Amino acid sequence: MRLLHTSTLKLEDFIGVRYRPPYAILSHTWGDDEFLFEEAQNRIPQDLGNPKRGLRKVLDACKRARGDGLDYIWIDTCCIDKSSSAELSEAINSMFKWYMESTNCYVFMEDVTFEMDGTMRNFVTSRWFTRGWTLQELIAPHGLLFFDRDWKYMCSRDEIAPTLEKITHITPSILERSHISPVSDLGRVFRCVGCGHVDAVKEMLRTESISNKMRWAANRVTTRPEDASYSLLGLFDINMPLLYGEGENAFWRLQEEILHKYPDQSILTWTDRSKGDTSRPYFTKTPASFLFRVSQSVNGMIERGGIIATSRGLEIDVMVGPCAFCRKKLQPAILTEKLFMAVLNCAVEKSPLTRVAIFVRPLTPGAPDTAYIRVYNDRLIQLQPGAPPLVLEGGLEETIRELNDMTVEYNPQRLSQRRILLAPVNAADHYIKTQPIVQLNAPGIEKVTGHSKHLQMRDEPMIPYKRSSFGSGDKGFSTLNLSLAIYLGNGNSGFFVLYGVPSLSEDGDLMAWVETWRSFFQEDPSSDNLRDLQWNTFDKGLRKYLSNHARESTVFATEISEPDFKAKVGTKTFEFLVT
Repeated sequence: MRLLHTSTLKLEDFIGVRYRPPYAILSHTWGDDEFLFEEAQNRIPQDLGNPKRGLRKVLDACKRARGDGLDYIWIDTCCIDKSSSAELSEAINSMFKWYMESTNCYVFMEDVTFEMDGTMRNFVTSRWFTRGWTLQELIAPHGLLFFDRDWKYMCSRDEIAPTLEKITHITPSILERSHISPVSDLGRVFRCVGCGHVDAVKEMLRTESISNKMRWAANRVTTRPEDASYSLLGLFDINMPLLYGEGENAFWRLQEEILHKYPDQSILTWTDRSKGDTSRPYFTKTPASFLFRVSQSVNGMIERGGIIATSRGLEIDVMVGPCAFCRKKLQPAILTEKLFMAVLNCAVEKSPLTRVAIFVRPLTPGAPDTAYIRVYNDRLIQLQPGAPPLVLEGGLEETIRELNDMTVEYNPQRLSQRRILLAPVNAADHYIKTQPIVQLNAPGIEKVTGHSKHLQMRDEPMIPYKRSSFGSGDKGFSTLNLSLAIYLGNGNSGFFVLYGVPSLSEDGDLMAWVETWRSFFQEDPSSDNLRDLQWNTFDKGLRKYLSNHARESTVFATEISEPDFKAKVGTKTFEFLVT
């Protein structure tokens, strides 16, 4: 560990805890003119009249540490040689430990002003609360002190724990840790000499569910996408090689490493509206998907073997049974073996009798066995005794909302305890084996044949929520909640083709038989030959056309039936001219 001497302003190396002196540590947000390691290798001049902001921050932090009787301080901008990948990897994997073992942690909030009346102006909206790295810097230290833009002391973490809980959602007992005087060299990690308090932050974190800890990081951002994962290593007590450039794969690796150490099924209580493909659909791409507050299980303990990451996928011990996701109706739905619910071993926080469940579908349609894929990724089920299931949906604004018009019907007697496999394949990869060729015939264009290998399938069926009307009179028609909307043309004229037309059921609800597709094209939509596609203007263009033309071309509707596959397919096309 490399420390900066607060008086001589020289960098010094210390190997091992035994020979390392007490030190302060700085928590802050980076700016454009930080004082870096390359500059700190030369002795820092102390008589600068007007140093740049980054250096000014370092000098003020050293001054504060000296005032607290500390000869050394660690600052990430100048104490890490980031040109060395080995040193950077060691520092990131050790950072939580370094913050935890510090005597004092100074939080410098450059955008906060401490007023004469004690008001901390802009504190709640400070940028410091939005950065990924500052999460562990808030949690790990035993003594944490907040300073404003002029280095005026504002408060300690324990003094404003209720406010911090509202901002960060972190469990209060973790935020209330404090001490009266600096900790000793020998026992500073475990016990405060001044107040005798045992700082068991790692033990506290182990009792928190994976989902809750991810939720703390949900609204935080990092400059590099990989750092959204690397900044959580200490929070989960994980050591992992750093591979900058791997992108979202870093978060998948992190989730796998977490499960190897903590087999907690709450890692599946995420909701994600993204339709991107992944070879591991049981994992999500970002901490922002964790919005639901859950505990590990009824007794707060993790059952070893409840969830295991293997090369075949995730093996989980759950209660599983058929269900129906439908609108609230008077008559019960017919339960088939197409859609199942898997009840996880975790409860809604502070409601130990509740359970959280996810939607799953057999890997082989119509033949449920031990292999499943997760579907309806943006929804969870909350089960509670004596009450109907609640369908919870992840919102666009980092919130969970209840779908009041939808419900899940199931028979508790058909739920059985078993070990199932969440398979590491995307739904499209499987259905390609059974999906037939689709032909679209439309007036004015040649026959279009699209084989399923050219299509990207979403891993859930479509369920419409509402109907509206385009146009008026005989020009109007009910909104078709489409399985596919494609544009065929050169950007100046062409056709919108609507694939998978739903029909009206007896009770007036729209029903769809076909799977939902994302694209009809083999090429990436961003490629040059498809750059004229206006996916975001489909609704606007269709409205404009129907307001000017009464003509409507209905193509065909047929029923396709093959082994392991049944679907009703309908298409409609509307000529669309750009004017």
